[in-house]
Amino acid sequence: MAEIGISVQMAREMAQKAVDQLEHDCAQVTLGSLEAKDLKDVNSLASAWDTLGWIHSNGMT
Repeated sequence: MAEIGISVQMAREMAQKAVDQLEHDCAQVTLGSLEAKDLKDVNSLASAWDTLGWIHSNGMT
């Protein structure tokens, strides 16, 4: 959405919401409770950070 300039504000808000939720979910994991889903969440968090960083670095905030 942000790349083509459609609703940049919405794209930023969605990316921030994803980062917030995934950070919260990842913070709840312990080694004793680690599951494959948790590792996927870490990868998703990295992608969400990348998206949010791209939006910020391109002056779209």
